[in-house]
Amino acid sequence: MKVLFVVNDNKDKDYKISFGIIDYLKGKDINVYSDNTNLNVEIIEENILNTIDFAIVLGGDGTVLQYASKYAKYGFPYVGINLGRVGALTIVELEEYKFYLDKIINKEYEVFEQLGLDGVIEYTSGNSVSFTSYNDIIFHRGLSLKLLPVLISVNESDKDLFYADGVIVATPVGSSAYNASAGGPLLSYGSKSYVITPICPQSKSFTPLVVSEDDKVNLSMTNKVNVMDNEVIVSVDGCFKYFVSPFDEIKIKKSKSTLKMIRFNKNKSLYTSVYKAVTSIEKKGEK
Repeated sequence: MKVLFVVNDNKDKDYKISFGIIDYLKGKDINVYSDNTNLNVEIIEENILNTIDFAIVLGGDGTVLQYASKYAKYGFPYVGINLGRVGALTIVELEEYKFYLDKIINKEYEVFEQLGLDGVIEYTSGNSVSFTSYNDIIFHRGLSLKLLPVLISVNESDKDLFYADGVIVATPVGSSAYNASAGGPLLSYGSKSYVITPICPQSKSFTPLVVSEDDKVNLSMTNKVNVMDNEVIVSVDGCFKYFVSPFDEIKIKKSKSTLKMIRFNKNKSLYTSVYKAVTSIEKKGEK
């Protein structure tokens, strides 16, 4: 069995926890790989990525999202060991990791696939940049305090204009994050849909909109916005950001890849994960 081990350096600075988990895996005759040269394991290479059975992420939900996007094309599943605050995706608590890793080794688990979104920014210069999101794509103002004149269309319909601080396009996983804070609906993690939610719109006539997974969304700005360069941002999963200008277009659609997460209890209630995501910060407190 081959495992990719990922750690958030800021949450395990001396790698003490990482070394303990890696030693446990090696004791089970599992081959461990990483992209971190400080872990004393074999460095992951392209030819090995195609043979990875699953990835272990030691950190928080953001670390899972960052690496899931980075390795999207390889399709292996993830299990998260939680060192963060929320733990909606990193479902294994640190003191439980041996129990759950044994379950994976004994194949006592299932893989739950969750919707991803592919985005492309088409710049007026003719250049473009592509990305994959499993949480949310946020189109928002930067330093400027002025509302953005946002143009939006679904499935190449006529563009609608509204003024707001920005707009969130969230997957079912991402619906419990910034989307929920902005007043958007929670979507069950198995939903075949995603949601578009304005951020502080000037008019309440533009409300959150749930669209089918097969719908395509286009976002842009008019030249009515008077902003300096690098003031309007597209943020992807809180991990990547791109600066845009008027008439640059952001095109969003369902991704061919899915976020594959290992889970152990298929009998949990429908709202277990999303409820955990929106309440656990209050329970744990800011650290």
